[in-house]
Amino acid sequence: NPYVDMIVAGEGDATFEELVKALETRTPLSHVKGIWYKEDGKAHFTGDRAFVDLDAQPPLSYELIDMDRYRRRLFDKDHVSFTSSRGCTFNCAFCWEPAMNKRKWRALKSETVLEHLKRIIRDYGIRGFLFTDDNFFVDMERAHAILEGIVRADLKISLGKLQIRADTVCRMDRDFLQL
Repeated sequence: NPYVDMIVAGEGDATFEELVKALETRTPLSHVKGIWYKEDGKAHFTGDRAFVDLDAQPPLSYELIDMDRYRRRLFDKDHVSFTSSRGCTFNCAFCWEPAMNKRKWRALKSETVLEHLKRIIRDYGIRGFLFTDDNFFVDMERAHAILEGIVRADLKISLGKLQIRADTVCRMDRDFLQL
């Protein structure tokens, strides 16, 4: 496309920061992993970048944005999107996911998820979360620990959009479903 000079391919967490620094210091773009860029009218790909370790990433800096722009009112509660994992190990024919995350699944530890949720509740009074995970239930023990942690901490929150495969629901016992 004549209007596009460069793109970040895949996860942008590390790539975008490195790209900005390269542009600032005039470092050759060929040194930045995970981008496509144009040079002399030709497109060049610098290669895939390794996936980030989600637990090693700093918490999102919500204080830098106007949280009111990201709230959605559902069921009489303000909701915001929240991501606790990326990817999915399944290979469903209809899904885009294998192209993006190569059927790899990475997740925040359950303790980290609970810390982040508590911080958002405390700092912004938000009581609803729309999980954007491709498949929240890849690791059933982790999912159970998060849900149980929410109940034990008496967070009184509304959860929406917990993506799950039908065959995973069939593997849940009554107690898990009740949770």
